[in-house]
Amino acid sequence: MNHHIGREPKKDDHLATCMQHTHPTLLLRPSLFWDTNFNKLDMERHAAFIIVRVMERGTREEVQFVWQYYGAAIIKKHLLEAKFLHKKTISYFANKFAVSRTQFKSFQNREKVSTWP
Repeated sequence: MNHHIGREPKKDDHLATCMQHTHPTLLLRPSLFWDTNFNKLDMERHAAFIIVRVMERGTREEVQFVWQYYGAAIIKKHLLEAKFLHKKTISYFANKFAVSRTQFKSFQNREKVSTWP
């Protein structure tokens, strides 16, 4: 049965269909993970790594996919615990999560070093 009859398909419909028929990491660009073996990435075991990389360097679609896959609470947890985040990423997510930049471990690490790029 075609659930799109009578209406335009939504991006979320496409995402749900893709997730049912493919491994979730296939919805992410392998080039995003240039420094690791993409075929060995596991969405659960490597959640922190995937979340940080996508939130820092992903396309809008990749960010939306990761957001839908993990949810705000898990993303917040991993971003707050990340050892390094770009200052723009910290500022954006501090605003999004309504928290202080100082709550980010990576912000605290930057404060220990005398330079802030």
